[in-house]
Amino acid sequence: MLSQNISQKNDSDMTQSKALHPWDVALVYDSLARKTCGHTITWDRFQNVPQKCPFCDNPVIMVCDKLVGISQENFVLFKYNKQTFMLSLNHAKRRAWWDMRECTAQERIAYALGMNEANGLKVLCKGKVLYPNVNQTPTDISNQLIEISENDVENHHKKASLVVMGTRQGQGLHEPREGLFSILLGMGVKLIYDLFKLGCGTVVYLYSFVKRLPPPEEGRRNE
Repeated sequence: MLSQNISQKNDSDMTQSKALHPWDVALVYDSLARKTCGHTITWDRFQNVPQKCPFCDNPVIMVCDKLVGISQENFVLFKYNKQTFMLSLNHAKRRAWWDMRECTAQERIAYALGMNEANGLKVLCKGKVLYPNVNQTPTDISNQLIEISENDVENHHKKASLVVMGTRQGQGLHEPREGLFSILLGMGVKLIYDLFKLGCGTVVYLYSFVKRLPPPEEGRRNE
């Protein structure tokens, strides 16, 4: 979240933010339109969001990370407590070079709010729980959250459709919860599953192709 122990000099804070990861820099606004305030603050996900901007004393209604402030691509928009958050999924923080997974929307939310994605996060839309959902893959859930967020922005909705609930536990994105063997095993299982789906698709295609072939001529059958 946003640290309240921030220098009162915005210029020095901007200089410091250049050395930080884009996810660790926040822009705060006093409206969803993001036209006023817009001060840059160091993002501390383990601290509560201040109710007022430390520079202009305006109420903090909207919180964005640095990347969203530059470009609205691949983002998730949601309400948490009394504030609305807009977070980019680009430039994911990875725990090691072998971790090539793409960042999901739920992972990004959990990281920003210092929550445990596995058992401390819940995402709702109009009262319906979208995450967790054992009937969908993490990627499918993420795509759904992104689609809802984009729809909110494109249609200029007055409030975010997604609402986040959960217990902040301070577990970061992609922090080690399993060993290298488990990671490689998971990658192997996914590869086998993908190959299985490819094989099933090939069989179905060949079966459909054979069914469309014309039947052999009667004369040839008698021969």
